Amino acid sequence: KKRKSSRDWLTDSSAKIVINAGQYDEEFNHLGWLLKNGKNLGSRLHPFWKGLLVNNQPGDQKYPVILDIESKSPELNDFASNNAVQSMMLFDTRGLIRINKSDRKARRCVVATCVDSHLYIILTSGEVTLWDLARELQQHPVRFVQAMAMDGGIQAQLSIRTDSFSMDMPSLQIALPAAISFFRSSNN
Repeated sequence: KKRKSSRDWLTDSSAKIVINAGQYDEEFNHLGWLLKNGKNLGSRLHPFWKGLLVNNQPGDQKYPVILDIESKSPELNDFASNNAVQSMMLFDTRGLIRINKSDRKARRCVVATCVDSHLYIILTSGEVTLWDLARELQQHPVRFVQAMAMDGGIQAQLSIRTDSFSMDMPSLQIALPAAISFFRSSNN
């Protein structure tokens, strides 16, 4: 398995934004689904993580969406032409925080949607508990309606390159076994 930092994943692609692709075990196997063009590069569907970040969802949507799979566990063939990553829901559209309280603090990477369905990528610069981050996002003026926690600690990374802006967080990055790449859509 080739591993690269988010900066290197971005450099080696035409993506505009790259983040870490969820959570891994000690052998760098993705914990849960990690679908690329319908092929699962991860493990089996994680029984407790009920969030899927999905691109190319059937229909007219041209942007990634968060699917909450709490009430219905999907099958791989439901996503034959999609790219998706599974992780834990931070909070759902009912406002229910879906993680346990803990004192464990780390830098965090989160994807969230707001009332107008835009997807936001949030990377904290400091360490925070998931519970505290969920509460903070729920009280944010942007009005986030649901959020998924990707990974925390040294794996939480974000790299952005546009014609007028460039950023890597953190500046010192470790190698990741996979990354989520966001590309400019043909509509922008």
